[in-house]
Amino acid sequence: MNPLGLLYLHGFLSSPTSTKARWLADWSAQQGIAYRCPALPIGPAEAIGVARQALDDLLAEGRSPCILGSSLGGLYTVHLMETHPESDGLRAIQLNPACHPARDLATQVGTHTAWNSDDVLEFTPAHVEEIRLLERSPTRLHRYLLIAAQGDEVLDWREMAAFYAGAQSIIVPGSDHGLTGFPELWPQALAFLQGQPGGPAARA
Repeated sequence: MNPLGLLYLHGFLSSPTSTKARWLADWSAQQGIAYRCPALPIGPAEAIGVARQALDDLLAEGRSPCILGSSLGGLYTVHLMETHPESDGLRAIQLNPACHPARDLATQVGTHTAWNSDDVLEFTPAHVEEIRLLERSPTRLHRYLLIAAQGDEVLDWREMAAFYAGAQSIIVPGSDHGLTGFPELWPQALAFLQGQPGGPAARA
C-alpha cells in the first residue's frame, strides 16, 4: 500500500494559514507524511485547477491521497473525488462542507478582505456560475467521512448530514464553523483513513 498523503483544501476567503491547516501541517511534518495545502484563488475555475495539480503531485510521488475539504473546499473535494481519473483510490474527509455553495455564495458577490491577510478579493457573479458548473453529488459514499458541527454558525449541519447520507460521519455537539477542537477529532478521522475497525460510524 502506498504511503499516505494529505491534501487540505481551505474555504472561502481562507488560506493555508488557517488554524486547521497549520495544525495539519505540523502533525504531518511530525509523522513524516506528505502534506499539501495550496493557496486557492477566489476564482473557482482557477482554484480547481490548482487543487487538481496538488493532487496530481501527490499521486506522482506514489502517495495514497486523502483530500480534506473545509467549507467551500468541500466543493472542490467532491469535484475531484467524482471526476479525477484516479478517484477509485481516493478518500475524503469533509469538514463542515458547503453542500450547495452556488446558492449560498450568491449572496456574497462583492469585495471582501481575506480572513488571514489584508488581501482584497473581488467575488463576482461569474464566480458563482463557475461554482454551479463544479457542483457534484457524492457517490460511493464509503470513500467519504463527514465531520459536521451542530454549532456551525455559517452552514446547517443537518443539510450536510442529508447530503452525505450513507457516509461515515462524526456529528459534533456544539463547536463552530472553524471546528474548534479539531485535534481531538483527528484520531477518529485517522482511523477512517487507515480503515481500522471501530472507526467513525454514521450517526446524528
